[in-house]
Amino acid sequence: MTRLPVVPFRLLAPDEPSQRLTPFGRAFRQIRIDRHWRMMDVAHALGISSADVSAFDTGKKPLPDGYVDQVAQVMGLTAEERATLESAAHAAEKAGSTNQ
Repeated sequence: MTRLPVVPFRLLAPDEPSQRLTPFGRAFRQIRIDRHWRMMDVAHALGISSADVSAFDTGKKPLPDGYVDQVAQVMGLTAEERATLESAAHAAEKAGSTNQ
């Protein structure tokens, strides 16, 4: 079996725009980077596709009820990280359910 090479995570610069991400998507992406989780890892842990995770991050699909709770549970987020995601989800919701 061929092993794929390990690709290092790239940290976001504080002023780097994250293309097309909602406030929730930006916050969640940074948490994933900090914890070395790929979008695919989150999707697998939640039992959804990585396309769904991406759609939630970009606002193409609204966040399902309980999504932040599920993410916090499977990733073992701290109270601070969870609060950051909840706040960002609320900001994304206020801005509109889609970001197309």
